[in-house]
Amino acid sequence: MMVFGKGGGKKKKETWNWKGSRTCEGLTFDKAKDLNGYEIRMNAIDFEPHLRIDSTKTGLQRFSGDNSEILKIVFEKLNASVRVRVHTGTVYDLGGIDSHGSIVGMMADLATGEVDMGMNARSLHNTWKIEYVSLQRHTYPYGDGGLCVITRRAGELSEFVKILSFLSPSVHVIIGVLCTIALLVLAKHQGFLRSSVNIVHFMAFGSIYRLPRPSSSRIFFSSMFVLHVIFNALIQGHLASLLTIPVSLPNIRTAENLKRSGYQIYGSMFHERELQDPELRSRFYVNTYHGCKQRVLESDRAACLDDCLHQYARIQNDSVLHRSRKIQQNLLVYVTRENWPLLASVTRIIHRTVEVGIAMLWKKASTRKMYRARKRRWTNRKRKFRNLEIRHVLFSFYMLATGLFVATVTFAAEMIVGRR
Repeated sequence: MMVFGKGGGKKKKETWNWKGSRTCEGLTFDKAKDLNGYEIRMNAIDFEPHLRIDSTKTGLQRFSGDNSEILKIVFEKLNASVRVRVHTGTVYDLGGIDSHGSIVGMMADLATGEVDMGMNARSLHNTWKIEYVSLQRHTYPYGDGGLCVITRRAGELSEFVKILSFLSPSVHVIIGVLCTIALLVLAKHQGFLRSSVNIVHFMAFGSIYRLPRPSSSRIFFSSMFVLHVIFNALIQGHLASLLTIPVSLPNIRTAENLKRSGYQIYGSMFHERELQDPELRSRFYVNTYHGCKQRVLESDRAACLDDCLHQYARIQNDSVLHRSRKIQQNLLVYVTRENWPLLASVTRIIHRTVEVGIAMLWKKASTRKMYRARKRRWTNRKRKFRNLEIRHVLFSFYMLATGLFVATVTFAAEMIVGRR
C-alpha cells in the first residue's frame, strides 16, 4: 500500500508492506522529523559568554554563544520556527527550586507550560536531585561546566617579610647559635657587657675590638669573619632585586585552598544546591547577583560563587579580583516543559552534535574573543617595563635608619664601656 502526502513543501512517498488482512509494517516512523515550521516557544536571558543577546539585531541573529548556536542547529534540522521571550535582569533570574519547594524565575515559565524549552543551559547538578528533573525534562548533556569563586587578590609580600624569608629558618638558627657561642667565648675574657657590645659591633661593622689572645679563640673568630663576609656579599648582591620586584601572595585557586582559607561564600540560593562539599555548603550565604561581587570588593575574607566562564567574563577587566580554578565540575543540559513531545527528537540531535564535536566547536568559538583578549593583556604586561614606585624602595630607607640607629647605640655603648 502506498500513501502520498506533503512534507516541507515537497511531495514524499511513504510505503508500508501489507501482511495479511490486519497487519501493516513501517507505521512507527518518526513523526517529528520535519516540523514544517512548527513554532517552538523559548525563554532566554543574557549569560555571557554562553549566551549573548544583541538588541540591535532581529530574529535568531540576536543570539550568539554556544547555548544558542547549538539550538540553532537543532531547530534548523527539525525545520522549526522559534519564538523567544527575552528576560532582562541578572543570571540569577534563571530560577530553580526555592527554599519553599516552589519553582521560581524563568524555570516557572517551563513549569506552567508557557514556554517549551529554555535557551540557557542549566547545570545538571542544579537539577538532578530535585523533583523537576525526576519528570525527565532535560536533554542530553552537551558539555561540561563548573563552579568557580572570585576573591580579592591577596596582594604582595611586604618588604620586611621578604627580608626575613630571604634566608631559610635553619640559616637564622645557625647564625644565632654562632653569635651565642661567640658571646660566651668573649665573656670569659672581657665580661658580659663588653662582650655584648663587641657582638653588636661585629654584626654591624664586621669587626671586634680586642680579640682574645688564645689561638683557638682567634681561629674561631677568623672563621666568623669569613662567614660574615659571605653572608654580607650574598645579602647585598640580592638586596636591590629583593626590595624592588613585587612578590605576589598566593590566591584562592582550588577547592582545598577555599576550605583552608575559611572564607565566607556568597551566591544564589540555587548555587547552594549545586555545592556537593558539606564544608563549603556550611559557609554559604545567599546574596544577590551584584551584592555577591560587592561583598568580595569590601572584604578580604569573602568569595562569590558562579559559573566559571561567566566569572571570568565578569572580572576580565578588573585587576583587583581573581578567579579560581574549578571548585566543582558540572554537566550542562537544556531544560524543557513536562511531557514535551519533541524532547526525544531534540535530545537525539544534541547527542549527535556532541558526538561529532560541533558542541565543543561552538563552545570554543564563544570564548575565543575572551581568551584572545586575555592573551593580549598578558603579552602587553610582559613587554612593558616594571614601574619602580617609591613604596618599593621605601623599606631601604627604613633599613638605613635602623642601621644608623644600631651604629649610634653601639658607638655610645663603646664610649660608656671604654670610660669604665
